[in-house]
Amino acid sequence: MVDHVDRMVEQWARERPELDVEANALLARLLRAARFLELRMAEVFARKGLGRGEFDVLASLRRSGPPFALTPTRLSEGLLLSTSAMTNRVDRLEQLGLVRRRPDGRDRRLILVELTRRGRAVIDDVFPALLSEEDRFLGSLSARDRSALNDALKLLLADVERAQPEVESASFR
Repeated sequence: MVDHVDRMVEQWARERPELDVEANALLARLLRAARFLELRMAEVFARKGLGRGEFDVLASLRRSGPPFALTPTRLSEGLLLSTSAMTNRVDRLEQLGLVRRRPDGRDRRLILVELTRRGRAVIDDVFPALLSEEDRFLGSLSARDRSALNDALKLLLADVERAQPEVESASFR
């Protein structure tokens, strides 16, 4: 089976045979797979009137547990966003009735972003649909292949994250 990346590798081998493009090929496949997955995820989110950014905020709040509320700073740090980008996302989610801002009961100087009942219902509906789509996406991989890929990527990301301690891991889900 030949894929797009194999054709790229062949072209580089012809044009620059002295270069080792193995790492480039592996990362090109990873990036292409991620892009195809992003397109499929976008379809799932669009069915619920969400974008990826809104989903990420709702998912962060939902998995934080009761009372499903975090400060905007905590959200922006977890999602690797600027505070202005987070403000835009929260504004949109608030307009949709999926989150609300409220004062922190322990420190009134702080504002919390909290899931509304409607927001919780949306994330509780869309997340299982996303998991189903992700499972279909990985359908050609056996359980053993999935486990090996997961282990390899975990090792890679742990190393990358250790090398960049100033960058907190993105929370995604």
